[in-house]
Amino acid sequence: MRKNRTKKVGMSLAALALVSAMALPVSAAENMQKGDMNIQATVKSDYTLTVPSTMDIPFEQESTKLEITVSGNIEKGKTISVTTDEKGVLKTETDSELPYTIESTELRWTDTELDNNREKGVVKTTNFIISQENWKAAKAGTYKGTVTFTADMQ
Repeated sequence: MRKNRTKKVGMSLAALALVSAMALPVSAAENMQKGDMNIQATVKSDYTLTVPSTMDIPFEQESTKLEITVSGNIEKGKTISVTTDEKGVLKTETDSELPYTIESTELRWTDTELDNNREKGVVKTTNFIISQENWKAAKAGTYKGTVTFTADMQ
């Protein structure tokens, strides 16, 4: 029985020593460390070019407004440039031609313009022109063609 009692007393003393050690004040200032971490987050530029998919031009209408819309979020100092060819022709199925010109072949949107209307977008216009001379020279028929607009961030 003495062995058990000695064991119990020894365990009690060990537990008391552990509790006492935990209660001793520890000076954190001596062990304080500092570390810096550099953080980086990137939001990529993103924009959308919107042009009408079709446009019907009435007979003998010389100038037709083309509305081009750009929306999005681009990096500060960047611009979106939308370009197209200055001249082209509309054709019938029998290859009759109706020449046209585009008034402004390059339109630009700044980051500031787009920031103010990010969701809705910013509309800019140019004119699709068929001269009266070309209308008068055109043979009867339905003329079709494609105008391609190219957007580029600079």
